[in-house]
Amino acid sequence: MTDLPMKDIRKISFDAARSVAGSQAGDAEVAIGLDSSDEPVYFNTVQLEPGQPSILTPADKIRISLKIRDL
Repeated sequence: MTDLPMKDIRKISFDAARSVAGSQAGDAEVAIGLDSSDEPVYFNTVQLEPGQPSILTPADKIRISLKIRDL
């Protein structure tokens, strides 16, 4: 787990979501939690703009996760 400020991690998450979802990405929230092996991890929630149906496929969601990991 990196030691960046939460605002920077939130920006990375939003930028990754925007690169895949385009203008549909409305906001990103980040929380720290534990994974299945009790290791600390960041949980990212990407919110879509209100009123827009989701067009994100499971593959899109994986691409966003990989972009966040790689940034």
